[in-house]
Amino acid sequence: MDSSIFMKSIYFVFTFVFLCFSSITHAIDLSPFIYEFNAKGPGTKHLFKVKNDSQEMKAIKITISTRDVALDGIETNKVVKNKFQIYPSQFIIKPGTTKGVRVRWVGEGNIQTELAYRLNVEQMPVNLNPQKSKSQMQVLQKLVGAIYVVPVDGKASLAIGNVKSVLDENDKKLLSFEIQNKGNKHSNLKSHIINFNTSELAQLAPHHLEKYKSLYLPANQAREFVIPWPEELGGVLPKMSIE
Repeated sequence: MDSSIFMKSIYFVFTFVFLCFSSITHAIDLSPFIYEFNAKGPGTKHLFKVKNDSQEMKAIKITISTRDVALDGIETNKVVKNKFQIYPSQFIIKPGTTKGVRVRWVGEGNIQTELAYRLNVEQMPVNLNPQKSKSQMQVLQKLVGAIYVVPVDGKASLAIGNVKSVLDENDKKLLSFEIQNKGNKHSNLKSHIINFNTSELAQLAPHHLEKYKSLYLPANQAREFVIPWPEELGGVLPKMSIE
C-alpha cells in the first residue's frame, strides 16, 4: 500500500475516534441522576437540571418510561403518560448553559409498593447549525436516569431461595440462586453481603457477580443469579443468607 494512502487512512480513523470521544465527553449532563418522589405532598415534584457542555446548540426531549426487570435481570421499558407532568418536555439548549426541567408526580397518592421509572433525556436529530453539512456525522446522546415513587416507610426485605446446582453447555457445575425482595422498596445488591452457611462460614466473592451489569432488585420481586461453583463449597449445596 502507498504510504501516503496509509497515513491518510490512519488520520481518518484518528479523527473519527476523536470526534466520537469529544461528542460523548462534552455533551449533555443530567442532575440529579437518581431521585425519589413522594406519592403525595411537597415531595411530589422536583427540578432537574440539564447541562449542555458542548459547543453547539442541542434539541432535547424528555420522556419517562416504566422500568420492569425480569428474573434474569433483563430490563424492559415503555413510555408512560398521565403519571408525570414534565415542563418543558422539549427545548433547545445553548452551549455552556443549564436548563431546569420541572417534573411532578400526578399519579396515585396512596401507593403501598414503590414504583420505578426511567427519566430519559434524549438529543433529537435536529440540525441547529445551518453551516454544518448534513453529511457530517452527528453523535446523538441519550441519558437514562432512575426515578422512584416511594411509599411511606418503604424498605427492602431480602432473602435467598431456590438454591440449586446446574450444568452449563460444557457440563461444568454452576451455582444458581435467587435473591428475593419481599419488601416494598428496591435494593441495590452491591451494598449487601451473601453468606454460605457450610461447615465454615464463607462469603460470596464480589467477582462472582461481576458479569451482571446491574444489581438492581425491584420491590416485591426476585433476581436469579448463576455463578461458577465456588471451590470452598466442595460438592455440598450450601444454605445461603444475605445481610
